[in-house]
Amino acid sequence: MELPPAFYDKLRAGYGERKRILCEALCRAGMTYYEPGGAYFLWSDYSAISDEDDTVFNERLLREAGVAAVPGSVFFPNAATNPKRLRFTFSKSISTMQEAARRLARFP
Repeated sequence: MELPPAFYDKLRAGYGERKRILCEALCRAGMTYYEPGGAYFLWSDYSAISDEDDTVFNERLLREAGVAAVPGSVFFPNAATNPKRLRFTFSKSISTMQEAARRLARFP
């Protein structure tokens, strides 16, 4: 079964909107991000706003803002220093991404 190009265009546009919402929210929260090359995951660097270990910062983000991410050290367990990075997904619905953006805006 083959799907028409319009299906993929709509899918790509939807993920692009979700990514835009997340990127803008991370920037407003004082974090930087790395542009993904084709995935629906996004790496973010929070070192400008916290010196905390990534697992501690991630737990605080979840507890205080209700926003989930994955600590970068999960992916780089043998790194000499803590990467101060989190991995976020933008595969959720646009309304979920908008709510995450609102929560990130209130995060200290």
